[in-house]
Amino acid sequence: MGAAEPRALRGIAGPGDVRDREEAKASRSAPVIADTVVDDNGSRLVLERRLDRIALDAVWSTATPFRRNDRDR
Repeated sequence: MGAAEPRALRGIAGPGDVRDREEAKASRSAPVIADTVVDDNGSRLVLERRLDRIALDAVWSTATPFRRNDRDR
């Protein structure tokens, strides 16, 4: 199975469209300038979960635990 084959099977416009888009992205140096590169060669569910994680990480900041000093008790 080629790297773009799962995407070609999922693509609405067919494998030729996926190939054309991949060539266009490569010609624009997309992997070099991207902040995040998402591997979308797996299942659609895995892709959606990865995109959800990226969106949530951008919105939710990580919590820093509050530690009370002994003298504040």
